[in-house]
Amino acid sequence: MSSGQLLASVAELLLPGYTTRFDWGALWTRPRPNGAAFEWTTLAALAAQAIHRGWHCSFPIQQVLTGAALFPLRNEVPYQHGAQAGHAGANQHASSLALRFLQSLIPKLILEKGGVHYSIFREGCPYHEIMSGRIYDDRPDILFLAGRPTPGFPCLIHDEREVDFSFDLADGPTILGRLRVINSRSLPCRTRSPKQGLAIPITDIVECSINKPQVVANAQLSTYADIFASSAGIPPLFLFTGNDLSSLPWANARIDLAHTDLHILEHDFRAGADVILSHFGLI
Repeated sequence: MSSGQLLASVAELLLPGYTTRFDWGALWTRPRPNGAAFEWTTLAALAAQAIHRGWHCSFPIQQVLTGAALFPLRNEVPYQHGAQAGHAGANQHASSLALRFLQSLIPKLILEKGGVHYSIFREGCPYHEIMSGRIYDDRPDILFLAGRPTPGFPCLIHDEREVDFSFDLADGPTILGRLRVINSRSLPCRTRSPKQGLAIPITDIVECSINKPQVVANAQLSTYADIFASSAGIPPLFLFTGNDLSSLPWANARIDLAHTDLHILEHDFRAGADVILSHFGLI
């Protein structure tokens, strides 16, 4: 069994149905250094332990046509990257451009308990990018934002040529606006409210590492600290790793990926997820 397939089995133990309800393509068979299986297993562990702590967990992409295929995509508006002249990274996926725009604005998970909501994004958070007015290539593996999309949003309008969004921030106002569904090198935002933008108070950030060098991990988290700082300060940052990065000045937990016993790995992922949730105050 490859390491990716092993982690798929661990993810299924953590969150039954997780590996079968979505169209993962070849994700769980990729070589271990790719890191994607580790990141998605970490997300499953966070969901499993949040449920254990009494949170209700939902996958809002399941309400969208072809949502099973859209779920593994990044939460990134599919604009054309300047470094990819004549080519949009989004073209690598079979779903329509309109659906890719829509899914970018939909959290992978929404946690709810006692009327409190947290939205969890993977590899990006378009609401932050849109409201900051910045385009950046550095996107955390897992990002928590207190709040949730306003019921009924995001939604495609005007024959799927535009997408309306509205997000109810727990620590701020409702932000809303409209994006053009177009392959562009700039963020195709038609309108946004507040018009002047907003420094969205990101709740928490988790960066995953299979075997990332210390200098790379430190540079990434330092960049996130700069990008996602707001009037509330720098959001809590956490390293969840398969290698030893404990000497870095960031909160961290490590999984020994040398284990091949499913139940040992399941236990370790649960323990690591508990450390993360406790660090972020999601009790």
